[in-house]
Amino acid sequence: MDIRGVTGAVPAPAARGRVLIVDDEADIADSLRVLIEELVPGVAADVARNAAEAQALFRQGRRYDIVLADERMPGMPGHELLAWVGRTAPGTRRALMSAYISSFTSDVAATVGADALVQKPFVARKLVALVEGALPQGVA
Repeated sequence: MDIRGVTGAVPAPAARGRVLIVDDEADIADSLRVLIEELVPGVAADVARNAAEAQALFRQGRRYDIVLADERMPGMPGHELLAWVGRTAPGTRRALMSAYISSFTSDVAATVGADALVQKPFVARKLVALVEGALPQGVA
């Protein structure tokens, strides 16, 4: 009997949903990942530090129910990434995050088809509702 690669661990159950968090501030991105994974049972979250990393994940075949992207990042800003996600994975929900919400930010989010505009610092219950609303219907 060949047991190469067998670790004895029980495989994790399939995630009921996937979230991509894109933020160049590691503390914020990692805190948001932990918050989502702890408060939305069965949801797996990936973190990308910039738009290029996020695009690479999509090109590798990863699919997400929702992408949360910070507006102000080096390189491509969040709204441009969300526009790209809309063209690349049209069924993916998209949310633009910013500590600097203004009428301009709201207009930019609407122009790229963002489903939500998320104010930093985050309100946990609003984030949970946003993520849960992006999950496939019939998933409990």
